[in-house]
Amino acid sequence: MQLLKHLWLMIICVIALLACNSGSNTTSSSSPYQPTTITLPSGTTITIPSTNLYVPHDQTLQVPITIVGGNLASGESLMISATLTRQSQAVKTSNALQESSDLPLISISPTVISVSPHLTSTVYLNIDDSTGAVGSYSISMTVKDPSNETIIIVPKGPQMFILEHTCSTSDLQSCSKQNRCYAYVNPAIASVNQDGHTQYSAMAMMPDSPNNCYANITQQTAWSSTIENVATINSSGQITPINLGNTIITAGSNTYNINYLWSESSELSVVPAVPFPGGYGSLSVTDLSDITYSCSNGLNKPIYMMVNNATGILGQTVSGYANLNGYVVHVSDVDIPIVVGNTGYGEVRLYTAGHPFSLNVRSCQDYTDFPMTLSYGGTINGYKYPNTVVYIKVID
Repeated sequence: MQLLKHLWLMIICVIALLACNSGSNTTSSSSPYQPTTITLPSGTTITIPSTNLYVPHDQTLQVPITIVGGNLASGESLMISATLTRQSQAVKTSNALQESSDLPLISISPTVISVSPHLTSTVYLNIDDSTGAVGSYSISMTVKDPSNETIIIVPKGPQMFILEHTCSTSDLQSCSKQNRCYAYVNPAIASVNQDGHTQYSAMAMMPDSPNNCYANITQQTAWSSTIENVATINSSGQITPINLGNTIITAGSNTYNINYLWSESSELSVVPAVPFPGGYGSLSVTDLSDITYSCSNGLNKPIYMMVNNATGILGQTVSGYANLNGYVVHVSDVDIPIVVGNTGYGEVRLYTAGHPFSLNVRSCQDYTDFPMTLSYGGTINGYKYPNTVVYIKVID
């Protein structure tokens, strides 16, 4: 009797387990928005939100890519690139529009990112259809880790479709589980000058509808700013900057109850208008026109960061930052103190000459056509000097 009872309990458990597994597999495989995740040897994961991307005709789309550092990611530096290939036009394109010879513009920002164990970072896949292209496309993505020469091709790149038709009100009102719709906030990340303006929009998609349509639902969306003394946003999605700082712009509920696929919020930074207040001067680095980087010997000349004409902040300290990136080089310096002297000038040596930044000389020599980029900027008294990017030629 006891044996039969145990046997019956085992049968019930097996049936329950099968039912749970069956439900999980169905949910995972049936979703057209299932994310693609790849894992690097360091344990770092890179997640692309959707295998099917839909872009409104003549519009832009920013797709966040999430990077979570693995246990062995200390010092890891990743370079992500993307290319676009046209597929058959007939899949999603009507006869009403002629196929453009131009492709949509595609880029990754930032192109190089430093990864730390267990920390989450975000890069953006930027798609711009301002060229007026139509049709369907495949996106190929490559991840490079210059530190160990690892190159990984994302095995299942996203498919991208241009939506040509505008949804009607009745289309949007028909959104349901059977007639899937989703929305996204544009831009996904933004900055605005303190005396400037930025327009946010909310775009709705109906990729499963007969017309494969899209609609601007900005006016039908409830907008909010988490820190209203930094910036406010009105019912039309218009930003009004107030003070320097950062806030989160959120698209709340909309009249059609359409859910947001990736994120319903955007990071917004309010930065000072350029030029700075009188006497704050400018931030610069050494003239790089005759500076080169040798894979075996480093820079041929030292590089300095300088504050010029800062007569209104004599004796104060500018906090600078600099990022030097190359195929096998990644050097990041933050909180670099630059003391402004009594003439309004200050300088600090960023990088010395004659010392290579990487011991991987062979890989550097294999990619001398890949220039180094130096991005730099600084802050003082809550004001930010503009971020500037310059290039350094790489030689043997």
